[in-house]
Amino acid sequence: MKKTARRASIVIHTDREIGRVYPYLFGQFLEHFPGQIYGGVFDEESPFSDERGFRTDVLEALKGLDVPVIRWPGGCYASGYHWEWGAGPVSERKTRPSPCWKFQDSHRFGTTEFVELCRRTGAEPYFCVGVGPKERHPTPDEAAAWVRYCNAVDGPEAKLRAQAGYPEPLNVTLWGLGNEVFADIYEAAEDYGRDLLEFAQAMREADPRIRFVIVGAEQHWLANWNGRLLADDRVVRAADWIAWHDYLHTGMCEGRPNKSGVRRIYEKVMEHLPEVEETVEMLCRLNSEASARAGKAGVLELAVDEWNELGWYLFENIPKNDAPDDYSLAHALYTAGFLNILICHAGDVTMANYSPTVNTRGLIYAGQQGVILRSTYHVYRLYRALHSGTSVVV
Repeated sequence: MKKTARRASIVIHTDREIGRVYPYLFGQFLEHFPGQIYGGVFDEESPFSDERGFRTDVLEALKGLDVPVIRWPGGCYASGYHWEWGAGPVSERKTRPSPCWKFQDSHRFGTTEFVELCRRTGAEPYFCVGVGPKERHPTPDEAAAWVRYCNAVDGPEAKLRAQAGYPEPLNVTLWGLGNEVFADIYEAAEDYGRDLLEFAQAMREADPRIRFVIVGAEQHWLANWNGRLLADDRVVRAADWIAWHDYLHTGMCEGRPNKSGVRRIYEKVMEHLPEVEETVEMLCRLNSEASARAGKAGVLELAVDEWNELGWYLFENIPKNDAPDDYSLAHALYTAGFLNILICHAGDVTMANYSPTVNTRGLIYAGQQGVILRSTYHVYRLYRALHSGTSVVV
């Protein structure tokens, strides 16, 4: 029986503008998780690295994406990270246990190395400072000192930066205040809101130019977190963005994927996109209402500063993150669909960071023999060539 082709039409309303497509929508993310920094963008033992340890093949791949912004050092890692560990002369830094993941960190890749990476790839650095009530978390004074280490013209922090080889200010203006603090750091959003205001005040006293991303919740915590956090008008006025993270766990094809396995993953990722759009619309509406109530100049914007169509395998099976056969057209289509949703909410959603950039579940696989550009990499390459302009109703 002959199948009848179904007709479809696309109507583009060029006179109905949504908002500017902000370059930060195509940002990236790096964490001190095995393979992303050491063995990813930075590997002092690799034949592909330069004299400072940067993987030149990875940097060339990043340049091909015209990356606008990169978030660092985490992630969960940022919650217990103290900036002094990766500051000053590289030769004087100490190896320490990771505050989050199960490995020893040499801290040979620190603040100035990250900024150097951003400069070489043309990206803007976006730092995340840990916010939390426990002893392992940084303090507001410590966060302010980190700002001075990055941006001060003179003083003890600027002198320490000069000893790392950077006498001129680094001019880092994008700062995140915590990471996923709703999960295991704060029970109440109000407590986090109180503490983030202390951090914001101390850090802005160090440099009034800086802008902040505060922590919104993931799906399971949204109803009891974002609304309570944004009920404090002071929090709304202090922040520039509120973050939302989204990972989809599609499962893996064991061995070489067959047709049924690929179709199963394709169907699963496509089913999730309507949920993404519903959540984005809800968050944008909540941000708009809170901004109006607080008398904020402009709207609190949404930053999807961690997202991926695949959730990370952690320490139980790290190699599965990098299995080349698992990255198919299904993942590329989901990536395009997710970016389309963000573009369709331009003006309200102005930052997004693919998580991560290299290895684990990244766009780029960096191995001992070179790099593999995964299917998702090519989506970003195509979109970045046409990213500028205004989003219109389709």
